[in-house]
Amino acid sequence: RFTIAKECGLPANVKQIYLQANEADIEVNLSSPTGYPMRMLKSSPSLSSNTKPNCEALGYLLDRNGQCAYHQAWNSAGVDEKGRKLPIREKMCICYHFMKYNTYTCGQNVYRLKDTTTVLPNGQFYIPSAEHIFNDYRYSTEHEILLPSPKQLAPEETSRNGTGGKEGSGSLSSSGTAKDDPTLVTLS
Repeated sequence: RFTIAKECGLPANVKQIYLQANEADIEVNLSSPTGYPMRMLKSSPSLSSNTKPNCEALGYLLDRNGQCAYHQAWNSAGVDEKGRKLPIREKMCICYHFMKYNTYTCGQNVYRLKDTTTVLPNGQFYIPSAEHIFNDYRYSTEHEILLPSPKQLAPEETSRNGTGGKEGSGSLSSSGTAKDDPTLVTLS
């Protein structure tokens, strides 16, 4: 649940993707060059990418011989009629895609995140603070979920993203609609 908190460093649009997930959107795959299974959302951009390997520059997942399984997939990938590499599904450049927030790893219950917050009038999910999530764990009983209160949904509260403005400089207009607010990203 803290993945979607305002204070979490994930981009706001990725938080909305997690909140919109359904159970059918989750898969376990072997796309990691380490060979270990990963549970992630099927919509992860890393699952159909043709990014040139970045392992040497970033130095994350090279084996003892300085190799990466993604290199092999990249080298054996076909090209289209314009000579561009085709998307690679069997492996991903984990170094690059983790850095770019393009790999949506998750738990098996990620689809239940939407039950822990409120849908705003613009159709986006309200992004709760870490404090709200923590207090829900502390004070909720009988498996109930403490949803954000109307006070928390007030424009002055939803315009703050909990990152000191580093994630974005958006604000809500006086009508209470989203206007470049990083907690209220509209997905296209």
